[in-house]
Amino acid sequence: MKAISSCEHPDVATAYVDYVSISSQIPVNKVEPAKKLVALLTSKPFMMAALKPASKEGVPQYLLAARRDVMQELAASDPNYQKLYRHLYRAKSWHVMTGTKDFAAWEAKVGPVIEKGLKNQ
Repeated sequence: MKAISSCEHPDVATAYVDYVSISSQIPVNKVEPAKKLVALLTSKPFMMAALKPASKEGVPQYLLAARRDVMQELAASDPNYQKLYRHLYRAKSWHVMTGTKDFAAWEAKVGPVIEKGLKNQ
């Protein structure tokens, strides 16, 4: 497994992350329902249902979960998730950043280069 770096420091592995947040701009009466939705979306049962194949014959999506306990359970059931867990989740530090307003343009520019590099491995 090779880490992909999309920044000026080749020793910094990067990946896309989906995350859940609550806007500070929502009306007060919507805060509690929003918190309940966040709790549901980040719960272990929900994440396992989204990441694990529905049947033994199903193909995993190999998406990465921020929750270590979810990744541990996935690693226990699939050799590729085991590799991902060993290489990525034993790291000492993780950092998440958000894209700037011009992120989509940057991604469109470098995406084909990254895809070509992956295909040539």
